[in-house]
This record gives sequence, C-alpha cells and structure tokens, in this order.
Amino acid sequence: MSMHILVPLDNSSYASAAGEVAMQIAAAQPSRLTALRVVNVRPRSGNLLEDLPGSIGFEPAIVSPELAKERGDEATALVVDWAQAARARGLEANGVVEVGAVGQTILEHADRADLVVMGLRGETEERFPRQGGQLLGWLANRIETPVLWVAPSVTELTSVVVGYDGSDSADHAIRLIRRFIVPLGIPVHGVYVSADGTGGEVLSSLEEQLPECEVHLHVIAGSQPHEALVKQAEALSSELLVLGFQGHSALKDALFGTTTEHILLESKLAVLVGR
Repeated sequence: MSMHILVPLDNSSYASAAGEVAMQIAAAQPSRLTALRVVNVRPRSGNLLEDLPGSIGFEPAIVSPELAKERGDEATALVVDWAQAARARGLEANGVVEVGAVGQTILEHADRADLVVMGLRGETEERFPRQGGQLLGWLANRIETPVLWVAPSVTELTSVVVGYDGSDSADHAIRLIRRFIVPLGIPVHGVYVSADGTGGEVLSSLEEQLPECEVHLHVIAGSQPHEALVKQAEALSSELLVLGFQGHSALKDALFGTTTEHILLESKLAVLVGR
C-alpha cells in the first residue's frame, strides 16, 4: 500500500531540507508526496463579519488584491516546481495551495497523511532570528499523524538514534522506525539513559525487534534523558532522533519546552515524533 507523505513548504532553508528528506523516504518505498503551501493572506470579501478576523490580526490576514495575487502566484510556483523536481526523481508527487491559517490548514491535511515531513522552523526564523518556531509547539500538541521535524542542515538521513527503555512509548518509537526508517537501510543506534550509566540490559531486545537493521547499543549516564539523547545523537553524527509517545507525555512537554526546543533547534538533528 502506498504511503502518503505531506510536505508543508515555504521559502526557507528548513523547508528545503525537509523536502530533500521527504524525497529520500519516498524513494525507499511505495509513496506519494503532497507539497502543501498555505497562503495566510487574502483580499477583502466585502462581507464585514467574514473580513473582521483577518482585519484584526488573525489568519488569513486581509491585504490588497494585488498582494494576495502575488502571494498566491508565488505559492503555486513553489509547489509546482517542487513536485516537478520530485517527479524528475521518479517519485509520485503533486502540489496543493490553500488559503487559510497555516497551523490549522496543515493539521487538516495531516489527518489525511501517513507522515508529515516539515522544517523545525521556517521563514519567520530566517527573517527574524529567534522569533520563529511557534508553529512547532502549536502543532506538536495537536497533530496525531507522525511528524518528522527537520533542521536546515539535514538533507539526508544516514543513521538514527532511538531512546529505548522497554516502555510502551519506546516500543512505539520502534514501530515508527520500522514503518518509516527501515526501508532506508541505515544503521540504528539504541540508547538507554540512566543516572549512573548502568541498567541497559533492556536494549538487548532491539536487535530482535529490528532484524533488518544494523543495530548498535549504547548505555549512557544522564539526569535529563531528552537532553542526553540529543547530545548522544550529535556525538554519533546521527541526523535523526526518534521519539514515540502514547497519550499525554511529560517527555513530550519537555521536548518542546523552551530549554530542549532550543537545544534541538540549535543542533543538526531531525526529530521523528509520533503518538
């Protein structure tokens, strides 16, 4: 069965990198790609109530007809060019442009996808450093579809790190790897984090769960597992960290909290997250 990969795009290096990673994943298994560009501006409709939200700062914002057309044309060119580039690599791809609020529109399209691949930040961050990233936190708390968040320096995945402690959430992370990463044929590093660097016997089951993969096992000391995993991934030169969550998770809150979000956004990692 073909996998549907949604790739939200803008004109940032984050989105460009995400697009490359999405094509890599799509090339490894039967897939179809959808490039989505959300245009968050529109002209006045003439209906006062309909136009009011966009006039006071809500998306889509009310702008002149000329600017709305310009943004729409730019969006169409972006997704058409990207889909053509994907098809040139032998991939099935199409482009979609939709006017609306960026987060809500991505969320609606994500419900119809198997995987979302998108940048950790976007155009706002590149135009106004340290001001972007709000969309990440908003989507992370709402989206049910697995998301691969990509940093701008990651254009190819060559190995993956997964934190594993035998919990249901850790097993879910392994299922994410089996579904999306195993077809790439890249090494998997299983990492167990404990306060004193002992107790990693639980890792022994990883080789049984991932028989198709080259699996490496690591036990490291650390008081903050999510931060330790990021540092270990960087030490191993792995581009991808995989985390699984089931229901509400304190680790998920920590992952997208201010401190660790900063670590992730400053690192060279991509992060695959799924519930």
